[in-house]
Amino acid sequence: IDEIVADVETLEARVTANEEAVVGLQAQNAVIEADIADLIQASAATNQVVADALAAIDLLEGDLEVLRLDADLNAQAIADAEAEIIVNKNLITSNVQGLQTLTTDLENNYATIDAVNQEIAIIQADLATKQDILAGSCGPGTALVGVDPDGAITCQQTGPGYVKSTVTRTVIVPAARREARPYTCCFWGCRTCYYYVTVPGSATATSTCPAGAFLSGGGFSNPYNLQISQNFASSWTAAHPANSWVVSARNFRFYQTRIYSNANCVSFP
Repeated sequence: IDEIVADVETLEARVTANEEAVVGLQAQNAVIEADIADLIQASAATNQVVADALAAIDLLEGDLEVLRLDADLNAQAIADAEAEIIVNKNLITSNVQGLQTLTTDLENNYATIDAVNQEIAIIQADLATKQDILAGSCGPGTALVGVDPDGAITCQQTGPGYVKSTVTRTVIVPAARREARPYTCCFWGCRTCYYYVTVPGSATATSTCPAGAFLSGGGFSNPYNLQISQNFASSWTAAHPANSWVVSARNFRFYQTRIYSNANCVSFP
């Protein structure tokens, strides 16, 4: 048993390390995405400048034809015009190459994140084979009266004329996923480019009081610091079972997590 626990702790340490690596890469992606956004904005702002430069190139090339007719007298003017053409062409080429480089870096980082996420998924699958730890504990004066296969527990306490119990439920919140969104980018011609957004996974945990018991309150446990979108007693709505406590969460991580809901119940025997 000690060896199995040590193996589980080692795998969990690897998950933590990989999570930190993903956070670092995501931070780097945020910087790159910001750079791309700035470059796209700057390119959009300079579209007219580029158009003017191209128009100037056409005019300068026309002037060159005239200047070449009297090359001996206008050699310096020709050199200046050719230098200006080169500067304008280099400016356009630099913008295009800069965007291509940033896009390549972003794609490489996404590939690295995917590889790390695959390793996390494998480790999570290994960890899923161990027996689930009980989701909570029973306090003084209470007794454990039920354990579900997923580790959820039900505690019961007998008082004068009534019975108090707590029902805990846990659900797995799926991992977030990346979605590509198209937009039109124009550099030496327009084409379809893509940027990526994160779509979070979501799930709802519902703890329902047993038959004959009344919901007196509830709450949730959020060990993975998920975004809580709902936290309420379902007796206020017909969308969920009565006498239940409902908790909904959103997961922005690229691996699955869990959320727990607790229903405090009272019955009068």
